[in-house]
Amino acid sequence: CAGIPETDEKARDVVAPSGHAVAATGGRLYVLGGTALAEVQTAPINTDGTLGGFTVLATPLPSARFGHAATVYGNRVYVQGGCTGSAPCAAGNILSDMLVAVIDSDGTLGPWTPVSSPNPRHAHALVGADGYLYVVGGLDNTGSRLGDVLVAAVHPDGTLGNWEYAG
Repeated sequence: CAGIPETDEKARDVVAPSGHAVAATGGRLYVLGGTALAEVQTAPINTDGTLGGFTVLATPLPSARFGHAATVYGNRVYVQGGCTGSAPCAAGNILSDMLVAVIDSDGTLGPWTPVSSPNPRHAHALVGADGYLYVVGGLDNTGSRLGDVLVAAVHPDGTLGNWEYAG
């Protein structure tokens, strides 16, 4: 990266995943999974925007995944889809699950719980807004591009309603 010296240890503090997902909330940055990784790493976000040291949380994802999407909504982090194994993603290893974990006040995560999920996809986006989660685009299990936006209501307990086309 421009402006980051090759010897800058902070630039290499995170275990070097690829295909990972990232989410942030409550002064913490979360790096979730990545090629052949199930671990979840977190670092505090300092008031000047720099990061404190990364630590590996004791609550990994249930399985290694890459090409997945993640978002934070309320006090929960959601992870959807992606691929198992290593790149490239093949038809037999695309995940269709949606997982949710409560973010505790100390930044650690509670256990991962499956919730309602849309169809299998990877290389997509996930975002929460105004009581809903949205899954946008990606690739299906044949490698075809998905040009859809799906939406599900977020219930107070963190579970999700049925997934529907958003428009």
